[in-house]
Amino acid sequence: SVKFPQSLNYIGKYAFKGCNALTTFAIPDGITSIKEGTFERCENLVSLKIPNSVTTVGESAFARCKSLSTIEFPNSVTSIGDYVFYECEKLTSVKFSDAMTHTGNYTFCGCKGLASFEIPEHITSIGAGVFSYCHSLSSVRLSNGLKSIGDNAFYDCLALTSIEIPNSVTSIGECAFADCERLASITIPDGVTSIGNYAFYFCDSLTGITLPENLASIGEAAFYFCDKF
Repeated sequence: SVKFPQSLNYIGKYAFKGCNALTTFAIPDGITSIKEGTFERCENLVSLKIPNSVTTVGESAFARCKSLSTIEFPNSVTSIGDYVFYECEKLTSVKFSDAMTHTGNYTFCGCKGLASFEIPEHITSIGAGVFSYCHSLSSVRLSNGLKSIGDNAFYDCLALTSIEIPNSVTSIGECAFADCERLASITIPDGVTSIGNYAFYFCDSLTGITLPENLASIGEAAFYFCDKF
């Protein structure tokens, strides 16, 4: 356990990286940012309390915290960096704040226990690889203001069977849904103008797809081995 003085208002990068005996942690009030790698590889960290003073979470802050199962962000948090929960294999529940406007790339990459997720309304872009290798992910609610789905966003999401893309989306990135082998139903809205290379590569449960009238570009091998068409 760690006890902090009331005067503390800053914790630096990698401050507790690899502290494997750490099981619980309450970030002190007054801390405004969780820095890069602060709790990375704290493999026995089970629970964490984040105060309302925190507004940002840095890259890899909780990466490879293999025992972390749930986390809730207060409404003060508006932005999180790349790889924040990378390979948190037991993570099953995450609640973003309604004020969240930005998530980095590969945020939940390799979170094999994450089964569902709801993206807050103020997030307009899903970054690269955000849900890649989330093998249990079966339910995702995308925000109505979403404009783009990044490269590899849902790569190898083996449990995903359907997803509703909101009308606000204009682009679907490279390999966005590649290797989603159980994806059987997807509606691409009229606002989409580009579908990236390998976007639906090996989605071999898809039985058909209706392309929007305003679509201008379909990338290389976008529907490669969708062999039920």
